[in-house]
Amino acid sequence: MAGKMKASVLHKKQDLRMEEVAKPKINDNEVLVEIKSNGICGSDLHFYEKGELGPFKVEKPYIPGHESSGVISEKVNSNSVSKIFLTDFFY
Repeated sequence: MAGKMKASVLHKKQDLRMEEVAKPKINDNEVLVEIKSNGICGSDLHFYEKGELGPFKVEKPYIPGHESSGVISEKVNSNSVSKIFLTDFFY
């Protein structure tokens, strides 16, 4: 499903912006999770403060965060993803 969503996008060191971005297109064997809560870990803070972490550098805008919870908002093929239902909660 086409559309937009809001995301925090890190552009460079200490430049984090709330933006509207394109909603990802999901494949037949995937679901889309509407994030309800997202934690901030040490690597996120390091990327924000320093713009890098070890060999990894913020060279183009990206959406940080990997400690999330939310609800299933879309799925394409009920046969490929049969044990997950819309509104199921994931954390």
